[in-house]
Amino acid sequence: MKHLPIPSNINIKDSTMINRVILHGNVGNTPLYKKTQEGKEMISFSLATSFNWKGTDGEWNKHVDWHRVSVFKASTVRRLKDLLKKGDSIYLEGA
Repeated sequence: MKHLPIPSNINIKDSTMINRVILHGNVGNTPLYKKTQEGKEMISFSLATSFNWKGTDGEWNKHVDWHRVSVFKASTVRRLKDLLKKGDSIYLEGA
């Protein structure tokens, strides 16, 4: 990994980092609802995102990426528990 020098006018302790993701895809498995050891509700599922492109040979190609999603916010978990199923197309944002 290459490390870039930090300019002298930037205080690294004052800098803010952002880790945000936006995904739109299809639920790949039946969502798993459970409670953690602390008794908090959670739901997890896989999400497939894909893109298509036309190759130099004129043939269409498809690439699929799989993402593992875990949701811990109680109100969202309760809604998803009754609504979300395998094959659903969803849009999600998270950090």
